[in-house]
Amino acid sequence: MLKKKSLRLPVLTALLLTFTGGGVMALTNWTEFNSELNLFGVKTLSDHKSKITSLHTDFEEKIYAEELTATADQRPYKPVVKNFIVKYEETIGEPFSDSEALRLINKELDFYADHYSALGGVQKDRQIIKGDTWSPTRGMIYIAYNDKELGLQGIKAVVTFVGRAKAQQIMTGPDTTITGLEAKDFFDSLQVRGSSEYGRQPIESTWISHTSPLRMFTTLLPPISPPYMLRQPRTETTDNAELMNVTIADPARGQNLFYNVYGYRMDNPLLVADAEAHLSKRHLARYINPSSLKFVKTINKDKSITLSVATAIKPPKGYPYVNYVRYKLYFLGNYVIVQEIMGSQSLAISRLADNLMNNIKFHPLDAHALHVQKKKEGGGAAPITSNAPPKKTVFRKLTPGSSTKTETETETPKNQQTPAR
Repeated sequence: MLKKKSLRLPVLTALLLTFTGGGVMALTNWTEFNSELNLFGVKTLSDHKSKITSLHTDFEEKIYAEELTATADQRPYKPVVKNFIVKYEETIGEPFSDSEALRLINKELDFYADHYSALGGVQKDRQIIKGDTWSPTRGMIYIAYNDKELGLQGIKAVVTFVGRAKAQQIMTGPDTTITGLEAKDFFDSLQVRGSSEYGRQPIESTWISHTSPLRMFTTLLPPISPPYMLRQPRTETTDNAELMNVTIADPARGQNLFYNVYGYRMDNPLLVADAEAHLSKRHLARYINPSSLKFVKTINKDKSITLSVATAIKPPKGYPYVNYVRYKLYFLGNYVIVQEIMGSQSLAISRLADNLMNNIKFHPLDAHALHVQKKKEGGGAAPITSNAPPKKTVFRKLTPGSSTKTETETETPKNQQTPAR
């Protein structure tokens, strides 16, 4: 939802300027902003924009992200542009511990330092402000840099984590304004409150049904909802195998949750031992020695059998937070599907992950009917024995402070398959 408030003033009043403590002129039209969903409150310019998005994760849970922006642009009268931004993002996973919050604060500050250092910026201040009963621990960084059009500029960012929420305040403008009275009012006024609304509606009411190309399965997935769900699922197929993969971002933690569903048509019907061997050798062995793992077996109403397992793993190269994997395999006759969820343990065991795993339908009869139809049309295929779906999969990286930026792709290490693109 998009909300814009503007204070319409006569021209002379709108141009009325006063001197601040920083010695640079500033607009006087400030207001107390309160998020529509009560996520946070802050002092900002009366002319501002706020955008709220949500991700439905469970029957009684939605998580929210909100971005508040305000700009004071004094051009063409003066080469002065000031921006005031608040970015609020809730995590998919559990609330932040004190130690995790401190680690993530430093990681975020490092991102700003590295980014502006590459642009020739000079760090003027950096602090960890310890919290108390009334306020959480915060991190602050202040950097000066040169802009070709506006001259010497400054950026100040304050980052904090409260419960399941990450909040960032960012101000940019002439370097002399970053420590002025406006800046102080803006940074001192933030109150992070957290979600006050919950889903209380079935997942099916908002999630979207996706049927795989070879019709082996249908899964429910969240709709596109930046900064969380950034794209539609991707599919890859061979004649006898398919892969659907989804990446869901957690901008608060700077991590991704990877969800893959594989489908296989084997040349012979499977027994339980065959299914266990398939799951162990083709999937688990990429990340862990599966010999000591025990599978939970379930016989379903349609006579298909389900094998489930979850385990900690050694993080793949370049993705230190990916330390947990969950699998669920369904099989009936010679058709098999495998669900795979990978991420940090906090994300992999979240309500969202549970609902991804629980909202899938395995329909081997539909897949077989399509296969028979293709054979009649002259498109018959050899049965699958050792060929998996296309092996060239990639991670989708999410960097700190980049929840609204395009994700970057990196090649999969040759000796292992990574979570999906």
